[in-house]
Amino acid sequence: MNPFGAFRFLHTVYRRGRLDRQRFGVSYLSQLKEIYALRRLNGLEPYEYFEYRLSDPALTWEEKKAYLSYNQGCALHRELSPLQDRAITTKFLSERFFDWFDIPMPRTYGIYDPRSGRTADGKSLKNAQEFREFIENLEANKFVLKPVSSGKGAGITVILWREGSVFISAAGKRLSPMQLWEKCLEGWKSTSSHTSYGLLIQEYVEQHEILQRIQPHSLNTLRVVTFINDGGEVEVLATMVKLGLGASTVDNLSKGGFAARVDEGGILQKAILEESGSYEPAEKHPTTNQQIEGVRLPFFDEAVALAIRAQLHIPQLRTLGWDIAITPKGPIIIETNVFWGNLTQVAICKGMITPGLREVLDRIAW
Repeated sequence: MNPFGAFRFLHTVYRRGRLDRQRFGVSYLSQLKEIYALRRLNGLEPYEYFEYRLSDPALTWEEKKAYLSYNQGCALHRELSPLQDRAITTKFLSERFFDWFDIPMPRTYGIYDPRSGRTADGKSLKNAQEFREFIENLEANKFVLKPVSSGKGAGITVILWREGSVFISAAGKRLSPMQLWEKCLEGWKSTSSHTSYGLLIQEYVEQHEILQRIQPHSLNTLRVVTFINDGGEVEVLATMVKLGLGASTVDNLSKGGFAARVDEGGILQKAILEESGSYEPAEKHPTTNQQIEGVRLPFFDEAVALAIRAQLHIPQLRTLGWDIAITPKGPIIIETNVFWGNLTQVAICKGMITPGLREVLDRIAW
């Protein structure tokens, strides 16, 4: 580390660690020593150390060593989820694939694409006129439109009702078929540049009343992170419920949502809510004031078992994050994520490096 880099490192720890020194009664020197050691071991940066609140003296050194750094996470995804095998996780292909194995996912009514769009029954869906005819004749009153390869909830439009040829979105907007088409295209174009062509028209999923009561505006999914270790066994690295905030229709953490860890018994813990760059625990939902901590998640064991079964069908992608909706009839997979995000560790309040994951990290020189 050059002199300028060393000064920046010392200054960052001093500035970012001030609040934790007051909160936990620890010294600047102890923070420096731990951050330096964790940086050498896991590549953990100072901002990650404070994001995960690793200054807390209640945490053992072994617990602190279990926190995965961003750089480690990127290396793991490259090693465990080869680029050439990731296409199966796109929203449309995964639904087709898992249907063969009787793994439940929302039904796809059609996919709009200017080159190869088709309805579920094989009719062309490539232009505005075909989209209009399709959407006007769709029997479902509720449905969801989302880009095939979007991430972080980008470009999603939820339709909750229709009055003839007028569609009412979750945001309360009244849209004609052409306005709906234009809105969806606008959302699609706003997604990342690598997003594939295509817009899914998909079944609307009704969530269980327990989750509906906590936050009725978004579909609040259970995120299960799985990993196939070198012995071929599936490990569950994390389980958490993602919750939307305010009137948002998505539960993504990057879109202002937040999350609560779910313990082995299916009980929700305190949710972790971002406030002014700091993550604070919350017993109740800040929008609805509904209790979160202590709530038993229905069908939790069945949902985890579903994620494990699905993971075994994609052994070439050894670690995945499964977003699972809990419906009145049981769990259903909404989507599969190659990148499950290190912020998961903030929500579950523990590191994700298991002995099995450490074996992989050691093998790739991390």
